[in-house]
Amino acid sequence: MKERIAPCGLDCGTCPAQETNISAGLRARFAELFHCRPEEAACSGCRLSGGSPVTCPDCPTFACAAEHGVRYCFECPEFPCRMLMPVADGAARFPHNTKLYNLCRIRLLGSETWLKEIESDMDLYFAGKLVLGRGPSPSEEGDS
Repeated sequence: MKERIAPCGLDCGTCPAQETNISAGLRARFAELFHCRPEEAACSGCRLSGGSPVTCPDCPTFACAAEHGVRYCFECPEFPCRMLMPVADGAARFPHNTKLYNLCRIRLLGSETWLKEIESDMDLYFAGKLVLGRGPSPSEEGDS
């Protein structure tokens, strides 16, 4: 289970490009986009493949964690760094902005407990509203 967590805090097991999750349509789209055969257009996960072989074969964050000799970025003396900075581009569709939160939760809970936590609460990542002063709320209409 721990092998499905990338050094940056992304859960490869929930990624739509992961080989056990990828749809035929996404596989075909990735094959075209990344100039590879459809059977090569899925990812086995960063740890199992040494970085994402399809979407980011030379992932600088994966390489940086290896250079620093850390399993997770939060173990690095430079954490948090600019590689983990949240971005606005694609924030509603891509999990990049969850990296810092994930890493802090993994550090607090440990990877096994965190994996159990996200299996029950994964919908919170892309649902709900921001309630000023209280953070995200899946059920309240708030200011965003």
